[in-house]
Amino acid sequence: MLAVLRSSPASTDALLKIANDKYSMRWSTKAQIQRRRGWFQSAGVTGQDDEGRLELTTSGREILERLDLHSPEAQPDTTPTNSDEPDVARESEAPITSPPHGEDIASLVADLHRTSVDSANPDDFENIVRDVFEFLGFKAEQLGGSGKTDVVADADLGRDNSYRVIIDGKTTSRGSIKDGQIDWDTIDDHRAQHHADYVVIAGPAFGGDRLLNRANKHAATLLTAGDLEDLVRQHADTPLSLDAYRSLFVTGGEANLEALTESVEEAERLTAVTLAVLRGIENHGNEVGAMTARDLYLLLRTDTELEAEEREIEQALASLASPLLGILTSSDGAFRLTGPLRTSLMRMRLLVDVLEGS
Repeated sequence: MLAVLRSSPASTDALLKIANDKYSMRWSTKAQIQRRRGWFQSAGVTGQDDEGRLELTTSGREILERLDLHSPEAQPDTTPTNSDEPDVARESEAPITSPPHGEDIASLVADLHRTSVDSANPDDFENIVRDVFEFLGFKAEQLGGSGKTDVVADADLGRDNSYRVIIDGKTTSRGSIKDGQIDWDTIDDHRAQHHADYVVIAGPAFGGDRLLNRANKHAATLLTAGDLEDLVRQHADTPLSLDAYRSLFVTGGEANLEALTESVEEAERLTAVTLAVLRGIENHGNEVGAMTARDLYLLLRTDTELEAEEREIEQALASLASPLLGILTSSDGAFRLTGPLRTSLMRMRLLVDVLEGS
């Protein structure tokens, strides 16, 4: 990647194409490019130009001069000789990836709005819609072509709980998508063909009561580029579960992002309560010793403006005292720290590294 950027800046899409065409990486999504992009930008090796493309910094050029690069022709062929063997290098086999950095979120949002009005290149919009659903946690694949839906997004929640969404991407440079641009019979055929539970139609905007009525009739959810941007930004701040996102698709018609508000508020509140509990034990543990949920309930009522319920405090204590985290330990219902918080943070970072490398 650094060598490619030596001559000129490059977009994430361009880097993905080079990785696959020149280096035979066989990556189906931009996740691996974005991951490395995040590493480089955090290290100050690369930056971003006015068009959101990746470019080398002075530090990056200095580091590049010190590296011994090998041409792709010199790399061994790792393709399995037996077609029945699993392809361990496939991107789809590595579902856990680092979350995008702020620059990647901005780039994704910019690409979303740009491609939604580029009617000459509808495949580009489909690609970005796929990336959005992948960011939200779905396993998404762009299909397109005759007789197929544009994008299939699977919520992999195990048997009896998983669900599938098919997405039909519509682009226009004329403001909004009208009813005449949508073949509703084909939409229904695609739902049956792909055994989908829900249907989404994505576009820059939608206009007309007739389109809305037809969407309600066919139980298809209308997601504008603005809706998709809101979902991306919200997920970056407060990641939600795939169970929560199901509420977007159940009724059809105009997307109701307010349906997710309760899930967002619950996640944010649990985080705030957990932080307050941890600070309470850290600040007062030396004075009063191990503390019960009731002790912390009374303490938080006095020391903070957070009106936490005792049930919420018990949930936070149970999470912090889980064997995996081990931040707290308990005896007879009273909790104390197991050691310095920096040790617990090291354990959590190790867990993240193990999961990302899995």
